Amino acid sequence: MPAKILVVGLGPGRAEYLSLGALEALRKASVVLARTRLHPAVAQLPSLGVNAQSLDWVYESAGDLKEVYSRLAAEVINAARQAEGTVAYAVPGHPLVGEASVAALLARAQAEGIQVELIPSLSSVEVCLLRLDFDPLEGMRLGDAQSPLRAEASTATLFLQLESRFIASELKISLLEAFPPEHEVALLYSVGIPGEERIERLPLAELDHREDFNHLTSLFVPALAQERRPVTFQDLVEIMAHLRSGEGCPWDREQDHRSLRPCLEEETREVLEAIEKEDPKALCEELGDLLLQILFHAQLASEAGEFNIGDVLRGLRDKLIERHPHVFGGEKIETAAEVLEVWEALKRKSRLLQKADSAAEARKTKI
Repeated sequence: MPAKILVVGLGPGRAEYLSLGALEALRKASVVLARTRLHPAVAQLPSLGVNAQSLDWVYESAGDLKEVYSRLAAEVINAARQAEGTVAYAVPGHPLVGEASVAALLARAQAEGIQVELIPSLSSVEVCLLRLDFDPLEGMRLGDAQSPLRAEASTATLFLQLESRFIASELKISLLEAFPPEHEVALLYSVGIPGEERIERLPLAELDHREDFNHLTSLFVPALAQERRPVTFQDLVEIMAHLRSGEGCPWDREQDHRSLRPCLEEETREVLEAIEKEDPKALCEELGDLLLQILFHAQLASEAGEFNIGDVLRGLRDKLIERHPHVFGGEKIETAAEVLEVWEALKRKSRLLQKADSAAEARKTKI
């Protein structure tokens, strides 16, 4: 029977960040495999009574990162099959923070019925937040600099593993979609390594103007100040709900779907007039007025427990995907005329299904 696998977090830097449980597990394990010798704590393990074997050779022999993670998992599994006691797999930081090889290992071990236990130490996240004096309850996202999240101006983001100037440049381009060039960000170097830790605050535009990036470099991007954030769809939804609340507007509170019908007709007509006049400024404004009507009706339906704006968006998303099989599926369509033909056919099919559902519901009601 394969040995039990212990996935042990080494903490963010030197060995003093190892948890007591992690150190005890490493000392008692029959075999200790370290994902990489590049982590600062690995060099200190012998002095703590731990003999670890590095798996850096996997990186040198694999073709890409996906293969690296798969082969790392395979090496740990093979060690577990051969060992008489427990096998410890030592990874930087926390086992579940930025550790794709652990995800691969957990999936493979589950498929093969091998027991795995995770033993955490601090991750670099906690130490970065400590150095920044930032409380994550204020709102924060965590991202991998090599697979950046979509830029979000309203929430702070901590990016780990900013390994190179090229990655920094790609990340900067993405962030500039939501932040002004002068927005101040913070580069954190070697957190968890006494004497080497450093924080550099700089404008976002200068993020890739240096060369000293490595696997221990992180980037903190604060949220934009409230008054500088772009308007989001959720902002409008919340304003509409507030207008309908007891603290909102008396006129808005009195409306229902029927009373708003003239407003919807008027705003639709004004959108069409702006299109006819080829007036982009007017069209922009009138589309906003038309959107208000959609939000208003969705809010009324939400208050009645019928549906909400999320249901509207979900239905639209599903319809767009369903009626574009040539874009989101494998169907081949070459011309606009063919697109319209498919669209109408799918629309007819949808209506028939709706009629069938209505009939079935009516039969249930009679029963």
